[in-house]
Amino acid sequence: MNRGTRRWRIEGLESVYWGDIIYLQHQHAVVTCWNGRRLRIYGSPYSSMTIPSSVFQYPDSDNIWDRIPDNVDILITHTPPYTHGDSLRGCPHLLNQIWSDPPHLYVFGCGLENYRIEFLHYDALQEAMERIEACQISGASQTSRFGMAPQYETGVGGMPLTISDIHSLKRNEALEILAQISRVEKKTFPTNEAFPFGEDLWRKKPNTRVLYATRAKGSQSDLVAYAVYVRQKGVALLHKICVTEPNRRQGVGQEVLSYIQQRLQKEGCQYIQLWVDQAREPARALYLRNGFEEREVIPDYYAPGRTGIKMVLDLEA
Repeated sequence: MNRGTRRWRIEGLESVYWGDIIYLQHQHAVVTCWNGRRLRIYGSPYSSMTIPSSVFQYPDSDNIWDRIPDNVDILITHTPPYTHGDSLRGCPHLLNQIWSDPPHLYVFGCGLENYRIEFLHYDALQEAMERIEACQISGASQTSRFGMAPQYETGVGGMPLTISDIHSLKRNEALEILAQISRVEKKTFPTNEAFPFGEDLWRKKPNTRVLYATRAKGSQSDLVAYAVYVRQKGVALLHKICVTEPNRRQGVGQEVLSYIQQRLQKEGCQYIQLWVDQAREPARALYLRNGFEEREVIPDYYAPGRTGIKMVLDLEA
């Protein structure tokens, strides 16, 4: 990674005898304990440029933490998360990451003057304390750093489109987006096919990703599309991509699908799998244009008379 102005390098890294030491440079490892328990550990030496350092630095506007795998037991970073023993020099992206998928134990450095042990519960009280911490130290204007979400901006028909992930939002912001999605879902799909967009999707299901696309409209942003997929090791199960009715046939679905493909490839996913109603010809055409292959056909899959088609995309082809 070419981030910052300098980078510490280990010459002949592979020739060094490390013994029982596992060197983690933005990587994870699985360690088996004496009692047979397996612990998934992720470690990174990178530091935000807001922290005085000369090595492993990255711009504080960059989110390099979305590559942390799900269900990590122990997280070890040099950079602290924002508002936790950091004198407000920590990374808000890192704070969003531990909210979306809390580790059992988190060890970080840099803020030596504030060293301590904290017990985090990821609830409304913790959220309030983080906002108070930001206000007390740096003034209310700094609270805008909360809610920073990894975003992907593109243009469809000359109109900017922003694609974001609800798992990088704070609780109240995520619930607001989920409520908007739920209203569209109920209008678009039959009751037996409607997906339950509740708080559990944000808090308790780290393997399930909910993406949403918005378009600026004056001082506000309108929801124009959303997507849901579930990661299962090297396979992603794409449950749905839905574009709101006023925004269909404008290339929005294509942009969302392209973003999902790029994101999953970056995460090391091998296949995307989905089921689509045979009668939904625009959806089938979208998937076929993007390299999906029809692998299986099951009559009455959705309901009597409604055939389901299994489609698969090989991301390594």
